[in-house]
Parts: sequence; structure tokens; C-alpha cells
Amino acid sequence: MSTNLWGPAAVAAAFAGGFLGAAVHQDPPDPMQQEEVVRARAFVVVDSSGKERILIGDSKDGTGLAIKDAAGKYRATLALTSDAAGTGLAFFNAGGNEVLALGSDPAGAALVIENGEGKPMIGLGVDKTNSGMVLNDEKGVEHFSLGVTRNGQDAGFGINDANGKVCASFGTGRTGTGISLFDGSGKQRLGVSMIPNGASAFVIWDKNGKETWRTP
Repeated sequence: MSTNLWGPAAVAAAFAGGFLGAAVHQDPPDPMQQEEVVRARAFVVVDSSGKERILIGDSKDGTGLAIKDAAGKYRATLALTSDAAGTGLAFFNAGGNEVLALGSDPAGAALVIENGEGKPMIGLGVDKTNSGMVLNDEKGVEHFSLGVTRNGQDAGFGINDANGKVCASFGTGRTGTGISLFDGSGKQRLGVSMIPNGASAFVIWDKNGKETWRTP
């Protein structure tokens, strides 16, 4: 049996950076319709002690907005690249570490939730051909991945061990449906598959990859 039967599960492991999408859209007011208009390349809002709290600006790299807390740590940022191709929104904890990020560009969109110590815990993403999800432990090691093609013809998931190596996978698609089990070195040791016409197979391999049992 070929392990490509579960291949769509691998698409879930390709997300970094993030965007989920806007739930509500409202057109901003036309500034030319306002009685007073202030134009500038940048704005800085300070608190009563003169500390920067909100920064809004435009540069060669893009346009952005940032919010700081009283300690001067960034707590939220919103950005648009200079070519308007990429957008991003991020939130940070009191230590200045990113805890949630959303982003989009022409290739797709993704959402990443982190543990506050720089390690991604949950990732959701979609591109032009696939969509998927990954779940990691507190060390950032991937333990579960789920993926489906945009046309819905292929889907699968994989489960990894404590070291991040795949130990089980399941997939279904145009070529059939399959289940695979792997040993600690990542070698496939057991496989069950069925193709669309109903033909099926059960195969066991030894640690060297040699087939030791098959039915039918």
C-alpha cells in the first residue's frame, strides 16, 4: 500500500503567520465628507506621562497601527504591506510575546495561536489548493495534522509521537482509502487500503521494510 493515500493530511503542516478572515465589513467614512481633515504620514498618541501608546504610520514597507501598554510593550499590531498584497493582525501578552496572529497574502490565509513563549500551539490555514489544521504541544512539536483539498476530493489526518514523528495516518481520496501505522523510526509497519472498486489489502512490513505478510 502506498502512503500517498493519506497525503492530504500533510497540507495541514504548512502554516506560519496567520489570518482567519473578517466576520463583519463596514465601509469607512469618506474623509472628504468630513468638515475637518488632518493629513500626515504618522501619528503618535501618548498618555498623560508622555509614553507612546498608539502609533499609526506609513513607510516604504507598508502601513500599520500599533498599540503599546504602559510598560512600552507592543500588545497589538495591524499592518498592510506596501504593495497591498499582505495583511496581518497580531496580539501580544504582557511579556511582549505573540499569542495570536492572523494574516493573508495572495497565496492564502492562516491563523496561529501561540503559548505566549514563542511556540505555536494551533495553526489553521488555507491556500489555493488546500486547507488544514495542526496541533502542537507546548514545545511546538506537532502531534496532529488535518488537511483537505479545496475541491474536497482528498482528505486525511496524521498523528505524531512525542518526538514529532508520524505514527499513524488516515486518508481518503480519488485513489482510495488507507490507514498506515509507523514505528519509532518513521518506517511504515502496517497498512490497510481499499481502492474505489472495492479491492482491498492488508500488509505488514518488518523493521527493514521487507513485506512479511499480506492479504489477499
